[in-house]
Amino acid sequence: MMENSVIKQGRIAWIDALRGFAMWLVVIMHVQFFSGSQSTVYNTLIAWMFMPLFFFVSGLVMYNPNRQWTAHSVVTYLWKKVQQILVPTVIMFLLAIWILGYNLVEASLHPMKFGYWFTITLFGFIALYVLFEWLMQVVKVGNRGWLVCLVVLTAVFSWLLSRHGLYTRMFGDGAMVWFDALQIGKWSYFQFFVLGILVRKYKDVFLRLLSNKYAMGIVIVAYVLMAVVNVKGLPSGGIQRYWAAVCVRLLPYASICIVTALFYSMRQFWSDSRTGKALQVVGSNTLGIYLIHYFFLAGNWSFLRTISTNTPPALLLIIFALLAVVIIACCMVVIRVIRLSPFLAKYMIGDKEKRV
Repeated sequence: MMENSVIKQGRIAWIDALRGFAMWLVVIMHVQFFSGSQSTVYNTLIAWMFMPLFFFVSGLVMYNPNRQWTAHSVVTYLWKKVQQILVPTVIMFLLAIWILGYNLVEASLHPMKFGYWFTITLFGFIALYVLFEWLMQVVKVGNRGWLVCLVVLTAVFSWLLSRHGLYTRMFGDGAMVWFDALQIGKWSYFQFFVLGILVRKYKDVFLRLLSNKYAMGIVIVAYVLMAVVNVKGLPSGGIQRYWAAVCVRLLPYASICIVTALFYSMRQFWSDSRTGKALQVVGSNTLGIYLIHYFFLAGNWSFLRTISTNTPPALLLIIFALLAVVIIACCMVVIRVIRLSPFLAKYMIGDKEKRV
C-alpha cells in the first residue's frame, strides 16, 4: 500500500525526484541534439524513454480524486493553466526568437517551436483531460465506464489523429503545414500522460505490480529483449517488421515501469539524501528549467560533435550528463534571480506566488 504521505495531495519526495530525473534526461538529450553529436546506443535507450517519462510524470501529478468539476471550475482552472503554462511559454518563445535572431513565422509553423512544443502540448493534454473529467461527471459515468471512455479517447488521439498519413490522404500534402503548426504529431504522447493518470488512480494495483518480483522480472527481461531487437535490428520483411514495430511501441512503457519501480523502491533515499533533495529541487522547478535551458543550448556546440567521433559511448554519455547538470544549475540561478520579482516570476516561469 502507498503511504499516507503519498495518498494525500501535496508534494511527494520520490515523485519530485522522478520529475527531476526526467528533466535531467531531457537536457541530456537536448545537449546531444543541439551539438549535432552522433547518436550512441545510450542516447538511443534514453530517446525511447525521456519524453514519455516526462509526460507520464505530468499525468501522475495531474490526477486529483477529490476535485469536482463544474462548468465554472473548468473555465477557472484552465484560465489558471493558461497563465501558468501558455503565457510564460509564449513570452520565453518570443524572447528566444528575438535574442537568437530566428524567423518568427518559420519558428511558429515548425512542429518543434524551437523546443517549446512540450509546454504547448502539455496544456492541450491538460485541457482535454479536464474537459473529459467534467463530461464524465455531467453524464454520471461509473468507474468502469470512465475507464473505457478514457481508453477510447486515448486511442483516438494517440494512435489515430496523430498520424500524418490520415491528413495527407484526406487533404493532400498541403495539410502537413497545419499538421506541423498545430503539433498534431505530438498528440501520440497523450497515451503516456493518461498512463500517469491511471497509475495515480489505481495506485494500489500498480504498486503491487512494482512489488512483485516475478512481474518486474518479466518487464526487465522484455525490455532487454526489445532493446536488443531495436538496436541490432531484425531481418527485413515478414513478421519481423511487425515485431520491431511492436517493440518500439512497448519500449517506453517498459522503461517507465522500470524507472518508476526503481524510484519507488528507493523512496527513502530520494527523500533523505542530498542527491534526492537536489533532484527534488529540480523536480519542483521543471517548468522554469524547461523554459530557460534552451538559452544555454544556443550557440556553437560543434566541439561535442568532434569529440563524439573518437569517444567511447559510455564516456560520451557522462560528458553529456555533466553538461546537463551544469546547464540545470545555471537555470536554477536564473530562476532565483527572476524570483526576486514576483511579477517576472509569474509571467516568465509560471510561478503562482513568490517562493522563499
